[in-house]
Parts: sequence; structure tokens; C-alpha cells
Amino acid sequence: YGATCGFFPVDEISLEYLLQTGRTQKRVDTVRDYLKAVGLFFDFTKDSGIEYSANLSLDLSSVVPCIAGPKRPHDWVAVSEQQADFQKCLNNTESGFKGFAVQEANRAASATLNYEGKDYT
Repeated sequence: YGATCGFFPVDEISLEYLLQTGRTQKRVDTVRDYLKAVGLFFDFTKDSGIEYSANLSLDLSSVVPCIAGPKRPHDWVAVSEQQADFQKCLNNTESGFKGFAVQEANRAASATLNYEGKDYT
């Protein structure tokens, strides 16, 4: 998806979630009334009159878990490729974008950290 912000209107299914997570019926009714008053509630069971320029479909079997940083979310890495990508970044001797410039002689270095009386290496 990759957007910084997206809007998905609240519907009855969203309000059911509120009930399922411990909100009272009175609270949910208040939320529904407010959302309807400010135009943020949507009833997907009715024809909205909205015409879209295109309809998109997505094969969910093509979706893979991935990781991405907040600085460059478009530079995502599939979780299955993360280890190889990290090694590639270590091996990139150019510092800068996706390069750690760690010399090969230093890649096996380790240090010991003592936390609450226990050593971690």
C-alpha cells in the first residue's frame, strides 16, 4: 500500500468491533450518531452514487510480509529476503544508502554486554 495516510470510512462492521472489544452499546450508539452527524459514517449496503474511474482487484496470494523504514517506505524488503538484504548491506563498502561500510575484517567482531548481572555476547 505505502501511503502515508489513508481514509477508510466507518461502517456497522467497525462498530461491531467496538462492541466485541468491550465498549457498551450506549457508547457505540454515541459513536454512530456522531459519525453520521459529521458525515464520516458509510453504509456499504446502500448504493452510494459514487462512480469510480477504475475498479482494482488484488490476488491476496501475491501479498507477502515485508519490512520498510519510515524514512523510505518505498524501499521495502520481503521478510523472506531480509537476511540476504542485510548481508548485502554489510558487504556494500560504500557508506550511505543501504551500505554499512563494515570492513570484512570487522564483520565477525563481537562485544559482551552485562545487563542485570547476566552477560550477553
